Amino acid sequence: MTVRRKLEDYMKVIYRLQLGGEVRGTEIAKALDVSRPTVSVSLKNLEGEGYLVRKTDRTVCLTPKGLRVALEIADRNVCLYEFLVRLGVERSVAETDACELEHALSRESYEALMSFAAMNLNEQTV
Repeated sequence: MTVRRKLEDYMKVIYRLQLGGEVRGTEIAKALDVSRPTVSVSLKNLEGEGYLVRKTDRTVCLTPKGLRVALEIADRNVCLYEFLVRLGVERSVAETDACELEHALSRESYEALMSFAAMNLNEQTV
């Protein structure tokens, strides 16, 4: 897993956890199935790059910069998942593949794929 992908996964998880309230490293570790020390190192990197703030009460929150990245990755994930499911891919496979594709596709390829999907698939919801 590339460093960029790992950090994007962290931001996506933090975003989703923030929807339920305050976020702590232990919750992130559980969501990503990694150790607490691994989370600590990654949070330090994210903070250093300006994507999140670690508070004195051990909670973390995304900065506006981090929120933008998290929203983009989360949106890509949902769109790719729905696209794959509409193509007939089993939901569990589509979930795994969407997570891989959300990081692998360039913005240009992603937008072209979504344009193709909009033109070629009916508007029926998943």
